[in-house]
Amino acid sequence: MWTSLKTVFGIDLRSLAAFRVGVAVYILVDLANRWPYLNVFYTDAGILGRAEAIAYNYVSRWSLFYISGEAWVVHVLFVCLALAALSLLVGYRTRLSIFICWVLVVSLTNRNLFLLQGDDDLICILLFWGLFLPLSARFSVDDALREEHDHPVSARPRRRHDYVSPASVAAVLQVSYVYIFGAFLKTGVEWHEQMNAVYYALSIEGLTTPLGDLLLKATALHGPLTGFVWWLELLMPLCVFMPLFFSFFRSLGLALLIAMHIGFALFLNVGLFPLASIASLMLLIPTIVWQWLDRKTDGGEWTLFYDDGCVFCRKTCLLLRSFCLPYETIVTPAQGDQEAGPILEKHNSWVVRAPSGTLLTHWDALVAVLKNNPLTWPFGVLSGLLPRAIGRALYVGIGNSRGGFGAVADAVLPFRSLALQVPHFVSAIVTALAAFVFLWNVDQDPRSGLQLPTSAQYIAKLLRINQNWAMFAPFPVKREGWYGFEGTLKNGLHMDLWTGKPGYPPSGDPDDLRAWNKDYRWRKYLARLHLKANARQRGNLARYWCRQEWLDANGAIQPLASIKMTYYTRTTQPDGRPDTYTTFSLYTGKCN
Repeated sequence: MWTSLKTVFGIDLRSLAAFRVGVAVYILVDLANRWPYLNVFYTDAGILGRAEAIAYNYVSRWSLFYISGEAWVVHVLFVCLALAALSLLVGYRTRLSIFICWVLVVSLTNRNLFLLQGDDDLICILLFWGLFLPLSARFSVDDALREEHDHPVSARPRRRHDYVSPASVAAVLQVSYVYIFGAFLKTGVEWHEQMNAVYYALSIEGLTTPLGDLLLKATALHGPLTGFVWWLELLMPLCVFMPLFFSFFRSLGLALLIAMHIGFALFLNVGLFPLASIASLMLLIPTIVWQWLDRKTDGGEWTLFYDDGCVFCRKTCLLLRSFCLPYETIVTPAQGDQEAGPILEKHNSWVVRAPSGTLLTHWDALVAVLKNNPLTWPFGVLSGLLPRAIGRALYVGIGNSRGGFGAVADAVLPFRSLALQVPHFVSAIVTALAAFVFLWNVDQDPRSGLQLPTSAQYIAKLLRINQNWAMFAPFPVKREGWYGFEGTLKNGLHMDLWTGKPGYPPSGDPDDLRAWNKDYRWRKYLARLHLKANARQRGNLARYWCRQEWLDANGAIQPLASIKMTYYTRTTQPDGRPDTYTTFSLYTGKCN
């Protein structure tokens, strides 16, 4: 009934693996989203050259992307980050992989601050705490090839999955800060008296999805949903850290939080914030959930038989056990088994004894193993769809080349030691930084009266652990805008620079503001462009467009002569009253 604090602030090692996968998936999806805009956002030929980025940035914000403004260098850095994220995904050289991911993600984040939103801060922070956590302890290449596995393997005792350290405490507290401090910062009457925060959020056309449009019409739900979001964030620590009926309350809180983020993704165009948040919540999966999954997937005792003397075969079996089967699965040479040995010799194949006692070989054995785990089940289904002749041919081809694969495995996949704990002095540093992050979050609330020294800014931004969880706080934005980017060519023809088409840009509401925004990174950039503090950036955007080639109505290439930027706003009024509109002239300038 009562749970110890060690359990409350500890993390199941399998939850750490799920967190590792979630973070890696986020990085890969984010890279895919950024890559089409690489030239415009991250090179010297784009809207923010390195000199401008450095001038705009805080002195302690560093970036490897400052090395060069050439597109090919940026592409190389993107590829390096993608490879590191893939390595993190499968848990290969995990500590090195997450360090590379942290360095490159922080560098990418610092390169262009105009594009950022909450998930960018969150992923940097999660990667930072991940540096001190044993993310490879389960479901990983590193775990499969631990040094103690470098011998014929027999039955293994069950091993403990609980893990607690200063880093685990810091990580679970960090996850809670997003919600508890997010609730504290929601001080507007829209959240507490008028209960119409959801109405205002859904009224911003560029921020909603088509499903959000439908929810906007369901006015009876706006008040209850506003209360649900605020109270869930406020009471999140109570659900997650309740020592009484711990497993029940944590599972309930986790389910509600994930449901809330899925709702955000369905009804609001908030980019990848739901994905980053769900990845962070993987840290909180309680052991009871993994025990339930074990009961669903175990189904009995498996045995994997490999050809004695084939190092590649043994490592393959160890990898499959790590990702698909229980740790207690027996992995052993077939030559020592009266049934499996003759089958291996006859069919020149590994042998898998399923829980039913059936002996499987070749491709059929691989399909059965992959289907055993929910995470690898889709790969098993896809593999099973292949005609048996093709699957068998693939298996035979790999088997015939196992000598070469073995040499590669020796070089790339050696047996290595795997330590769960970090040195004591590192734990002391983590403890100090955890206290620092708590104080930083308290400092973000102006009602706290706390004011950290200037040096705190240097530390936080150097490590990229600075944070502020003021999403929709103190109240949702009530005004959205769009731009008229008008260009005049040297031949006098007018251009809509945003669409690249001849003619004047529209001054009224765009037919579809969601489509007009192109991408959520562009939306964040444009949401900051009109601010007085960013007047210099309008000139940067103008110079970028001046360098581009433009086609007139006849298809001839023409240079730009001048640019004019106009900002149009629409402000949502309460109770469904008509919106109000305002127009601002932002920039007028000539191209050199």
